Amino acid sequence: MGEANEKDAERSLINVALSHLDSAMREMALARQMIDYVVNNTNPAELPSEEQLQGG
Repeated sequence: MGEANEKDAERSLINVALSHLDSAMREMALARQMIDYVVNNTNPAELPSEEQLQGG
């Protein structure tokens, strides 16, 4: 009985981890879409340089 409960606990932890991973991947996809939108709808001269992005 204890082994079955342990397996259930492991499955629950895995499901929580997968849920968090899924959420993170969705956020990354949204961020990527937002970046693409900005890049594609902005005059390249208005985009920050790599130096500005790195805080220099």
